[in-house]
Amino acid sequence: VATKVLDELTKTFAVDALKVRSTTLRKLSTTVKSGTAQEGLAEAFLKLAEDYAAESQYDSAIEATKAATVLAIKAKNLKLRDTVKNRADEYLLKKKSLDKT
Repeated sequence: VATKVLDELTKTFAVDALKVRSTTLRKLSTTVKSGTAQEGLAEAFLKLAEDYAAESQYDSAIEATKAATVLAIKAKNLKLRDTVKNRADEYLLKKKSLDKT
């Protein structure tokens, strides 16, 4: 629900959509307690990381994967944790490649 509201806000107002999503997700991550909610936020952070990577903002993508990893571990979802780790490794490689140019 929160991400839908954010999408609408960023369409209407001139704001950095990724930054707003990141800030909102980070605030939400400090309040969720259930494994299901933690898992949902981990997936939202993974999507945020993908969106950052699509903009070649690899540092931010890596930060989002760190948050996703913590939440996936708290949710005891090892498959999601592994998915996030693989994605983080991919972003690290892309960042290193970009830094070399």
